[in-house]
Amino acid sequence: GSFVEEGSGRIHSVHENSEAHIEGVDRIERFLSIWEEEGCNMVPLSCKAHDTYAANSQFITHLMGRILGEQGLAPTPIDTKGFESVMKLIGTTTADSFELFY
Repeated sequence: GSFVEEGSGRIHSVHENSEAHIEGVDRIERFLSIWEEEGCNMVPLSCKAHDTYAANSQFITHLMGRILGEQGLAPTPIDTKGFESVMKLIGTTTADSFELFY
């Protein structure tokens, strides 16, 4: 197969049975296996699908964390696990810069 280099528009050929290709695939598989061994669920996605999913999940998480962070909520001696999760969300999202959210 071949691919077009972003920016320059140059076309590069990739020969699937070339030594460089095989070495590259082997390196990628070893790298991914590190994460799989740690229990990560590897999901094959296109770059576009990954970016769409990540943007959607990160946006709603940061939006809710910032909204809840403005409510003046504070821990109590009788917090539920759900409320503890809300407080953790607030702490995680408000610790990030606003520029990261925006």
